[in-house]
Parts: sequence; C-alpha cells; structure tokens
Amino acid sequence: MDRIKASHSERDDAGLTCLKGLTHSMVSRAKGSRHTCATTPEPVGDTVYLGSRSVSYTVPGSRGEHYTVTVMGTDGAGVSKPVESLEDMQISCECPDAERQHARSVGGRTSVCKHAAAVLTLLVDPEGDAVQAQIAAQRATRLAALPQDEKARLEYVLDSLSDRQVVDRLKTYMLQSPEAMGAVGAIFPADKYKGARAMECTRCGEEYDDNYPTVCRQAHPEDSVSIRTQNSKGTTFCCGVCGAKWYESQIYRYEEDDMDPEERPGYICWEGKHTQEPQEETGSEDEG
Repeated sequence: MDRIKASHSERDDAGLTCLKGLTHSMVSRAKGSRHTCATTPEPVGDTVYLGSRSVSYTVPGSRGEHYTVTVMGTDGAGVSKPVESLEDMQISCECPDAERQHARSVGGRTSVCKHAAAVLTLLVDPEGDAVQAQIAAQRATRLAALPQDEKARLEYVLDSLSDRQVVDRLKTYMLQSPEAMGAVGAIFPADKYKGARAMECTRCGEEYDDNYPTVCRQAHPEDSVSIRTQNSKGTTFCCGVCGAKWYESQIYRYEEDDMDPEERPGYICWEGKHTQEPQEETGSEDEG
C-alpha cells in the first residue's frame, strides 16, 4: 500500500502525512472515549480538492472489523494554512461510537471516537506547538493594533446583549447591503455553516438538521421500568434495559411520555445521533 504524500515539508518517522499545525493537545481534548486503538491505522487514500486535503485510513476494531476514517481540512486548513482548531476539520468514522461522539460535538467542541483519535494522532505536526505559538503571537499583534476603546466597547455590548438581541441585529444588518451580507457571511462561512436541511428522525420523531446536530434521546421503556423503593416523598425507579437507577421527587408512577431532558434527566435511557434508518434499535450500543 502506497504511503500518503506529505501535505507540507515535515513528515513523521513513519513517513505519513502531517496536517500543518495539528497538535497532540488538540487530539487529546477531542478524544471522547477512554479506550485506545491497539493497532496502527493504515492509509488508503489522499486527495486535495478545492485547496483542502482529504485523507482516509482503515482502522481495525476490537472485534476484527475494519472502519474507515476520513479527515478533511476545510478552507485549506492543514494544506495552505495551519489547523487552528479541530473545528477546521471534517472528521468521520464508520464505527457505531462515531455517531454518539458526533452528537456530543455541540457548542464548539469537537468529540471523536477512538478510531478517529488514532488517525489524528498519526497526522500530528511535529512542529505543531511552534506553529500554534506563532499563530497566537500573530493574533495578539493584530488585536493590539486595534483601537482599544473600540475593542472594549464591542466586548461590553456583546456581553450585555442577550443571544436573541445579537441574532436579531445580525439578521437586520445583513439585509442592508450586499457588503453587509458579505460581512455576516464571513463570520459564518458556507463550508462550515450549511443551509437548512430539515429531516424527521425515524427513531424519536423530532425534526432535525444534521448540519447542526442535536441529540436524539429515548426514554426508558415503560414495560422495562420497575419501582425499587417508594415513600411519600418520591420513588426510586430502575430500568431493565440500561440498568439505570434514579430517584424522582413527588413522582409515584413512571410514564415515558413525561421525559424532559431538563426537568427529568433520569428518564433518559439512551442518547445519540438522529437517524433516517427505518428501524434502529435503542439502548446502549457496544463500542467498536
């Protein structure tokens, strides 16, 4: 199997590709599983499309199966410019755990399965820490050149306004001129922030957009929930599917339709990524 060509002048000892600017600390923060791969991923493909490098590896699973992991830089990241965070990368894996990690990649934090973490470890830039230090220094220099009173004013305004007020202001501003639309578009580039793609989850029935993942949740099945203890103050329930035990104050009968992730998180039996599969089993999935 041919070795992948390096994306820049530096290579690791095995001769594999490095993504410019990628560091071990980035990979460590993103790893969503405590497990590690016992074998080394094997490269199977390397392409550059529209300035972005896409690399693919096969990674053996713990039960003898093989999964394909694909890592692609967006907007040239890792090729023509350094990776500043894993938000610059599109990372996918075929294993079941990848769906759960993808569902957790919400709020600006990327979470990856153990197979993707093994691949990212191979792609770490030997000079990544130095590259990141240079990026930080350049960013600090640019910030220092800005008018400090204007910077302080904008920070104060953004901290003072509610999320809704900021969104409403951006929506109003971007309709004022093509230049304004372009300015807002630069904040939310199309390669990272896709347009609407509404679908209905066949598991939970909720509408979702897989470009902006939300979590699919399943309540404990009523016929699998039993009462362990109960008194005038509340009830301790037990689920025969996932084995969870939880206490509910002033609740004396379990009904799965009463599930509320905020008010009653104990009702959650399983959570993961929304699906279009017509029949997908709920409950805990074994990690590959």
